[in-house]
Amino acid sequence: MIRATRREAKRTGAFLIYLLLLVALQVFLMVVAVEGVLDHDSGLAWAAALLSVALFASALALRWFLGDE
Repeated sequence: MIRATRREAKRTGAFLIYLLLLVALQVFLMVVAVEGVLDHDSGLAWAAALLSVALFASALALRWFLGDE
């Protein structure tokens, strides 16, 4: 029983670290997109927006893969 709890704690910790990295990357992409808009560089803004959507899709895929417990 203790091993299962430790395993769940490690899994939860790894998932939280992954989510923090995703949030940090999302903030970075938002800054890049805003810089692209302010610089009138639509290519940069679109690239950041598409990467942001891909990042969101990967987070949904991870949630689907892990399943609801």
